[in-house]
Amino acid sequence: MNKDTIILSVIIPVYNAGVYLVDCLNSLIKQDISNAEFIFVNDSSPNIEDEDIILKYQIKDKRIRYIRHDKNQGVAVALNTGLNIAQGTYVTVMGQDDYVLLSNTYSQCISLFTDDINVVCFGVCMFDTDNPMNARKMILSERKFKKPTKIDAYNWGSEHNWNKVFRKQDLDHYKIRYTPNIVFEDIDFWYRYVILVKPTAMYLAQDLYMYRQHNSSTMHTPKNMYYRFDVYNRIYDFIKLHGKEQEYRSHFIKFLELPQQFDIFSEELREHYSNDVMKFIDKINLTSTEIRQYLDFRFFKYFIDVRIANLYMDTLYPFKKIKYKIIAPNKILYKIKREILYILRKYIKGK
Repeated sequence: MNKDTIILSVIIPVYNAGVYLVDCLNSLIKQDISNAEFIFVNDSSPNIEDEDIILKYQIKDKRIRYIRHDKNQGVAVALNTGLNIAQGTYVTVMGQDDYVLLSNTYSQCISLFTDDINVVCFGVCMFDTDNPMNARKMILSERKFKKPTKIDAYNWGSEHNWNKVFRKQDLDHYKIRYTPNIVFEDIDFWYRYVILVKPTAMYLAQDLYMYRQHNSSTMHTPKNMYYRFDVYNRIYDFIKLHGKEQEYRSHFIKFLELPQQFDIFSEELREHYSNDVMKFIDKINLTSTEIRQYLDFRFFKYFIDVRIANLYMDTLYPFKKIKYKIIAPNKILYKIKREILYILRKYIKGK
């Protein structure tokens, strides 16, 4: 390989990063790949400090490339700007406030690529901004890919993009880019990537990426839940368009699982989310068997109205006849039965 050939491109969208950007930069300039490029795309951040920090580091390390948008266009467009100018054989993305642990994080990933491997994954730790020593491992399904494994509906990787190194030619060949103006753009990206590329994955069995968790993260911002089913409908339509509806059916049924923070949603957000759930149920023609097979009892608790309760009576009613003594091992079953009886009394009169 020509010494001037770029082997790796790391793309980092930047917007109001502030001091957290230093951790990201420090971990990148320590990387042992000399023919790499670290593309920072400033999405017209109002924080002047963001640009100042990047430019100071650029003086230290010529692998840093800096692009600035004239106006804010969102993280998806910033990522696409980076992808469009990336010269690397391999490419990955990184959060502006995250960092990688080892100086050979990415060189280890690249060493695992063969002609048959499309993507290499690695492990992640999450940590709290307010308590950085309180790190915990994020359990990712990539651990099953310790040998080359075809990713499909049955061998599914996590939908995160920042713990993966992709082969750039795959993204270019299938014109895979991030969709602007949606939240959870990484989920949308991953489904389209898997269905179009039909990739084979390899897993580097180390937790190498530190994901910073804080209140402004997309997954922890309640207002973003208003738009969650926008991306779910987009994914479903894409799956159906490519004739994969039955193969991936269990995947999009699980879109109906409640987010952890649903219990603390405002009344307005809960009503909006509930309406989206009902519309999606109708769109995919969900059956009672599928509810029983794929969804937990929080779904019954929050989303059974008269229409749905009657439609899925064959799922609910048999539980009314469960009999057992209330002893320690059966406490969970007792709670489940009590919840179902409540639903039956509330919505299914005279049964």
